Order: sequence, then C-alpha cells, then structure tokens
Amino acid sequence: MSCGLKGVGTDAISVDPLSGVGYPAHKVLLGGGLVIVENLCLKKVVGRKDVMFFALPLKYAGADGAPVRAIAEFRDFPEKEMTGE
Repeated sequence: MSCGLKGVGTDAISVDPLSGVGYPAHKVLLGGGLVIVENLCLKKVVGRKDVMFFALPLKYAGADGAPVRAIAEFRDFPEKEMTGE
C-alpha cells in the first residue's frame, strides 16, 4: 500500500545520527525508492499542508547525491502574508 510519499526532507544535516554507523535511515529510505533532502530551512512550512516542494539538483555524472535549489510554493498563501503587512 502506497501513501504517495516521494521523499523525506529535514532541516538536520542528516537523517541519520552523525555518530552512527552504517547509515540505517539512508538505507531504508533509499531502498524504498524515496529521495532524501537534507539541510533545509523549514521554519515557514511547519504544519502547512498547502505546499508544493521542488528540489532542483545540479547534474553530476555518476554521482549518488548533489546540492539542490530547494523551492517551496505555498498553494493557499493568505494575501496579508504575501504583502508582508
């Protein structure tokens, strides 16, 4: 059964503890076909369900990871917040 999840994003440096061994969370998530995006700034998206997220990676031949341009589009953004009032 699928829940439609495509990946996992975190504002931490890694989904695994830095002192850990073997990267178990990486193995489980990547083994399940999910994308991992780390080091995000999530302050403004916490608790929101109206966000479309884009992660645009740099293209490196043969790489298993790359820096991304992370973009969050708010689908139902209140007019007051948009103007900064």
